[in-house]
Amino acid sequence: MKFYKKGVSLLHTLMMILVSTGLVIMICVTALEVVRRYVFGLSFSWAEELVKYLMIMVAFFGGAVAYRDKGLVSLDLLTGKLSKKAQIVIELLSETVAVALIAMLFWFSLQSVLKPGVYRQISIGLKVSMAIPWAPLPIGFGAMLLFAPEHYYQLFSRLMGKDGEQA
Repeated sequence: MKFYKKGVSLLHTLMMILVSTGLVIMICVTALEVVRRYVFGLSFSWAEELVKYLMIMVAFFGGAVAYRDKGLVSLDLLTGKLSKKAQIVIELLSETVAVALIAMLFWFSLQSVLKPGVYRQISIGLKVSMAIPWAPLPIGFGAMLLFAPEHYYQLFSRLMGKDGEQA
């Protein structure tokens, strides 16, 4: 598990760097476009498209980062009143449903990106295959699937207790 955690941490760090870089580029390009449009009356043909595609990347990579950090929304109003063991069992069920949904979204997004109508289509402004801006979907969902075993390991460790005793 130690080697796996190290690899997953590296992926997590890489995704955080990509999200941060994407946000910085989005801000810079948008600011540049505002100045060019309203001061000079000019516009880059690719700027809006780039910002849109970066937003997709930031959303799905950021979602994967948040998933690993357990930063996604959860409602624990009712489970907070249950015993620790019951809370962990509910978390395990919730995690399993989430992983099943993520796996399904990964599969469908991968199938969509690999369709000839997507990867053969060229974007108007950037002149790249449309598979490139849509690739963050299966990559983000795939990263979430790679982060899931770590969540299960933590949940089962809590269920068994730190020294092997049951919670």
